[in-house]
Amino acid sequence: MNKSLFDTNLKSLENFILNSAPDISYSNFVIAILVSALLAFIVKLAYIRISRTLNDREYFSDIFVPLAIITTLVITVIKFSLALSLGLVGALSIVRFRAAIKEPEELVYLFFIIGIGLANGANQFLVSIICTFFIILILFIKKYYDDKKNDQNLSDSSVNVMQIEIANSKEGVEKIIDILKTKTTYS
Repeated sequence: MNKSLFDTNLKSLENFILNSAPDISYSNFVIAILVSALLAFIVKLAYIRISRTLNDREYFSDIFVPLAIITTLVITVIKFSLALSLGLVGALSIVRFRAAIKEPEELVYLFFIIGIGLANGANQFLVSIICTFFIILILFIKKYYDDKKNDQNLSDSSVNVMQIEIANSKEGVEKIIDILKTKTTYS
């Protein structure tokens, strides 16, 4: 009798894990997609204005809206299924980004967008909206502080990239190097 009850419970659990169909509210799904797209677009505009990355900001930020929507879609589908969520973990352990993230700031923005998608996929709209605007406010305050610090020449030394086109290669290069040596400190 005990073994029969155990087998029945095991079959019920197996049926629940493998065959349960999610009951997705399509109105909530549409709202989640729209909120994710809107917030990701706002983050894109903030990123273009605030970012200090050397890469092409417009090109990199073009992925923000689709990434937020895709994350929302994935979370909406897998939040009802233990089997799908475990499968996603397995798939993500195999797949990895092939694009090299050159600057930590880019990675922060990618996590920001994924967080928006996660929150909206879990129908936490108020949390995603409040957190998005709060984080953007913090980023604008940081940019204001950094710009003010730079205006007062209080900035730390950093590595910068400069591209120069020279018509007369030999004479022009040496002249520029001499000028740069007098105006900069380097090690």
